[in-house]
Amino acid sequence: MSLKSPEWNKVKCHMADKEIPHVLSIKYVHYETSFVPFVSASGHEASASPVALENERTVSKAKKDDLLYMCNQLIIPRDYHSFYKSLAL
Repeated sequence: MSLKSPEWNKVKCHMADKEIPHVLSIKYVHYETSFVPFVSASGHEASASPVALENERTVSKAKKDDLLYMCNQLIIPRDYHSFYKSLAL
């Protein structure tokens, strides 16, 4: 059985398997023993152009200053500092 469109507001648990791309397995009740697969309608991998990715990483100067302040105060873990420092204005 494969769902065409799951009722997202009723989903209690979901699982993805890298061996089966484009399939998201879901359960509506936690105690169910098996997942029901949901196959994406397009069946194609999502892709974004480099231009779109560049635009997503831009922030205002005030926002970047706040994020860098949180990095310096170690509110944001060190593992993520390089990402925030690389954000474009």
